[in-house]
Amino acid sequence: MKKHTQKRTRLHTIARRNTVTLRKSLFLSVFSAFLIITLSLGCFSIWSQAQTKDEPQLYKYYTNIEVQYGDTMWDIASRYCTAPYTDYNSYINEVMRINRILEPELKAGGSLIIPYYSAELKK
Repeated sequence: MKKHTQKRTRLHTIARRNTVTLRKSLFLSVFSAFLIITLSLGCFSIWSQAQTKDEPQLYKYYTNIEVQYGDTMWDIASRYCTAPYTDYNSYINEVMRINRILEPELKAGGSLIIPYYSAELKK
């Protein structure tokens, strides 16, 4: 009976060792995959930044304009909206936020602070 118990204990020990070895291997595989993906994304990020170095540096400025009779926010956006704004609506929303305007209707003779971007660095 003692031999049978020793054999079972030895088999149990071997099974535990195999389980631990399997868990270590699985952990190393997952960690390696994570490391490869992270490094790949980092290299891609550096590469994509290098690709955009040819684009000019843009500086954000603000100017004050007087609203003319008949001006709409859309008209002002069509005159002043430039890159990096993606569309007129995002530009109009920023103008409204800067000027603390709740409604997009404008009054002639009023003034607005208008953001714009330029590649020229002004002092």
